[in-house]
Amino acid sequence: MTLNRRKALIQLAASAVLSPATMASESQTPLRLLLGFAPGGTVDVVARMLAEALRSSLAKSVLVEYKPGAGQRLALNELRRTPADGRTLFVGTLSPFTIAPHIIRNLDYDPVHDFTPVARLVTFDACVATGPATGANNMQQLIAWLRLNPNKAAYGTPGNGTQPHFTGFALGQAIGVPMVHIPYKGGNLPLNDLIGGQIPLIINTLPELVETHRSGKIRIVAVTGSKRSALLPEIPTLHELKIPLQADNSVVVYAPSMMSPALLKSINEELVSAVNSPAMKSRFNQHGLIASPSTSEQLAQIQAAEKLYLGRIIKASGYVQSE
Repeated sequence: MTLNRRKALIQLAASAVLSPATMASESQTPLRLLLGFAPGGTVDVVARMLAEALRSSLAKSVLVEYKPGAGQRLALNELRRTPADGRTLFVGTLSPFTIAPHIIRNLDYDPVHDFTPVARLVTFDACVATGPATGANNMQQLIAWLRLNPNKAAYGTPGNGTQPHFTGFALGQAIGVPMVHIPYKGGNLPLNDLIGGQIPLIINTLPELVETHRSGKIRIVAVTGSKRSALLPEIPTLHELKIPLQADNSVVVYAPSMMSPALLKSINEELVSAVNSPAMKSRFNQHGLIASPSTSEQLAQIQAAEKLYLGRIIKASGYVQSE
């Protein structure tokens, strides 16, 4: 689809909900990308690359707005209060849609009916990393250390209720060594403690740990995806190691509910075009990200499947948040 055609579709769909006065200034209205994280990290990298691409293709201002806290729910509730006119989108991970419904008793939004799935943008791996506390150089050695030291078996993650939290729980079940979860507020603190030998292992996203691994300060011993990472092709997957565990991570885009099909289609096509460009794919690869754009319908299916899969793990863990 040509650039002019995409712009025409967006303008046509928007005209169904905008007044003539608003339409006249539509090209001057910024597109807002809401993030539920502070600056830095994988989602921020993707959002800033996307904003740069959309500024060029749409010839308009694109703003990345940070609303960190409450497991991305602050950003989602901001999104929920905005009209479904294509001017405000959420960029984040699937956790608020697949984990939050299982762990929060009084969730203040409906993850299915309050939002419109727009597109998956990229996928990326999480990984298991160890440090000087264990001296392990591979996953087999790490498992052996954990079995010899069950009273020290613990893992750090960026926080309670995160995907690494439940990946670690499932890993402990799979290897027969229950591990204590040590939640931190963000990814740097557990990494510092891993380097210092205060904790034996951490689970976090691969892009955030790869440089520290390459420096020799820590050792990534397994990745959690379905295949080896192009960033570290020498590191095996958990499945290769006969550990029946897989954790997929995605950066996704959602809109408010009740978005018109025509506008949804046009926005999806714009996002897919941006993500599939050779320049974007190359930049993504440098950060350990794989361009994996989807349709709205496919994202809805991914959301439902991950919610079901994670629900079984979360139920077994017994973890519940009050809010």
